[in-house]
Amino acid sequence: MDNRTFTLLDFDRVKEIIAQNTQTVFGYEQVLAIKPKDNIDEIENEFDLIQESFNLKSDISLSNIVDLRSYLTNIGDNTVLSGSVIKDVQLTLNNIHKIVETLTKQKDKCAKLYHLVKNIKTHVSLENNINQTIDEFGEVKTDASVRLKKIRHKITEKRKDIIKQLESIAAEYQAYLQDNNIVVKNNRYCLPLKVESQNKIAGILHEYSAAGRTVFIEPIALVNHQNELAQLSDEEKDEIQKILAQLSKQIFEVKNDILSSYDIIGKIDCVLAKKQFALKFNCQRPKISMDNKLCIRNGIHPLLTLTKKEVVPLNLEWPANTKVVLISGPNAGGKTVVLKTVGLFALMSLAGIYLPVAKGTEMPFFAKIFADIGDEQSMDNELSSFTAHLLRIKDILQNADQHSLVLIDEIGASTAPEEGSALAIAILEEIRDKGAFCLATSHLNPLKIFVNDAEGMINAAMEYTDRPTYRFIVGFPGMSSALEISKTIGLPNQLIERARKFLDQDLLKLSERLKSLAAETTKAVAMQEKLTEQQQQLQKLIFEYESKLKSFKQLERTEQQKIINEKRRFFIEQRRHIENLIRQIKETNASRETIIAAKRHLEQELNNLQHEQTEIPSLAQQTTDNFQIGDIVYSKTFQKSGKVVDKNKNTLSIAFGSIKMKLPPSDLEKSEKELGNIDTNKKINYDMINTFQPSLNIIGQTTWEANESISKFFEDAVSNDIYEVKIIHGKGALREMLWNSLAKNSRVESYHFGEPYEGGTGVTKITLKRNNL
Repeated sequence: MDNRTFTLLDFDRVKEIIAQNTQTVFGYEQVLAIKPKDNIDEIENEFDLIQESFNLKSDISLSNIVDLRSYLTNIGDNTVLSGSVIKDVQLTLNNIHKIVETLTKQKDKCAKLYHLVKNIKTHVSLENNINQTIDEFGEVKTDASVRLKKIRHKITEKRKDIIKQLESIAAEYQAYLQDNNIVVKNNRYCLPLKVESQNKIAGILHEYSAAGRTVFIEPIALVNHQNELAQLSDEEKDEIQKILAQLSKQIFEVKNDILSSYDIIGKIDCVLAKKQFALKFNCQRPKISMDNKLCIRNGIHPLLTLTKKEVVPLNLEWPANTKVVLISGPNAGGKTVVLKTVGLFALMSLAGIYLPVAKGTEMPFFAKIFADIGDEQSMDNELSSFTAHLLRIKDILQNADQHSLVLIDEIGASTAPEEGSALAIAILEEIRDKGAFCLATSHLNPLKIFVNDAEGMINAAMEYTDRPTYRFIVGFPGMSSALEISKTIGLPNQLIERARKFLDQDLLKLSERLKSLAAETTKAVAMQEKLTEQQQQLQKLIFEYESKLKSFKQLERTEQQKIINEKRRFFIEQRRHIENLIRQIKETNASRETIIAAKRHLEQELNNLQHEQTEIPSLAQQTTDNFQIGDIVYSKTFQKSGKVVDKNKNTLSIAFGSIKMKLPPSDLEKSEKELGNIDTNKKINYDMINTFQPSLNIIGQTTWEANESISKFFEDAVSNDIYEVKIIHGKGALREMLWNSLAKNSRVESYHFGEPYEGGTGVTKITLKRNNL
């Protein structure tokens, strides 16, 4: 595969889009250098890295890693780097250190990302040395050495003394000064005298003002003081150079470690940029088919997403036992887009880039991809369009094999239709015999007719009703629809009818037949879409049923535990009563009165139990007919009274304040109390009422509102003992916000996009941790 193929199939432009998401120049360079892999294991590894990047708890920042290659590659043992460069080294070492720490902590979920950084050598001691020596502006700190601290202290004191003397002189000679400001000229402190008064103060003249009205004089009395200050400044510079030289030598010793880490940082940056691309274009991980299966589900060329609001997705399932698919149909109907989409997806999958498709997409492992798309007429080489195409076809026929994908746009065009058709037939037969996958487009009717009966070949069409629909259909050829398109753009009807008379009548009949077939196909597709929609609804109902069943089972377990606890409490109380009776019997030496009292207590308890048993209605007797709308009833499960507001054959709707519940009649007892007399402070045991729904819709909310909703949603889920939930967020900014939030949330065990019938990338399914409760 050459660079020309990458350009024809927009692979280079896709890499540029991905590169825009990089944080470092190393990542940018690596993205632009991406090429298809020649090993399936390498491709799967690239996919795994992207998948792991979605598991990161927080985004990895690479912005403080500075490109120091120009300094480090040329540094020697005696090189002295500037303070600003040394500070950049510290920032780079610190950021690399943080990245290694982050991935080490998350190596269980990000094993392959961790594998990238595990051998990076971090130099914390050098990082700390630089941080203690160089400030944020790249200047050497005063505390960098004892000698530097002493020198700077002397400089400060000497400077104060000089300024104090200058201020005294200025006050004495105020009348001769241009202004009261002390100025620095040639690193010497001077006074600004009026030019006519320059002889009033003995000193060294350093400079005249631009207008010539002011002269800057260093008073002679301060020359020795300023010489001492200059000497101290030189000593400061020498000490700073020594400090920078020491740090530079330490950096020289680790330069190879830093340079090698740049490649790894670039790789991580490349993976994170691929992740951002996947989020932006709703991408999924394709399956690399070992059975040469090519199946694209709802594929959308990413460049179309950037330029069009609505794009008809491509659904293409390569027919079994077929090597050549010939696409025909109207001009501007989308034939070339199909070729480019298939070719681009093949390149992206080989390069380990997620595809803008739905789940279920599979791509073969193509070792070679050939593309002949567009006009390659060359004035310089005196090549016609037809000759240029033939040269490209020649290259394809010489190199294509059973592991190749061949894409040919307008095969046999740019010459006489008869000869073009004959040549196209021979070319397609040769490609088929080589075992390559071939997707070609054509308007040539003889070629369509040949493909219809040829072994290993099949016709396909871009649908056209009263306009192009851009829907790809396999099984029959399409018509060019030139006359219909001419009519839609406003050519005179008289001219169109005249052209129709010159058409072969058999061709007109074929055209009408294809239109009828296309209409039938459209109906079939519509029915299939309706069936798919119904299947999705069925899957949704199954999911809801299973969720509710799980909730009811949890409620059942809770009730069983409650019964066990109640029995335990009952027997503990009875044992206490019996022990008291035994103790009394022993203490009274089994007096007759005590024995009678014990016997009466046991008989009373038995009578109470028997009375309670008679109050429980049997399931066979208690039906909805025993209750009327408006009755006040008491729920044994929820231990609260409510009002019957509706009923059917098997259940009653009971209103507990603003909450309504459907309950079986076996759970209810008629109450003699009015609702107004019932203790309203007694709250429903919400642990027993599973009103929580494990689904949250945040579409339309602001980021702040969504965060609040998500936080409360998780709390409600945990309190209801539910750990598998989903959030509906759509495919916009809320999705990225949610994933960033989930990555940082300690409650979250894992998360992933929903199935297509659940909303696909517009829905995230989440598993919460049980040990955080």
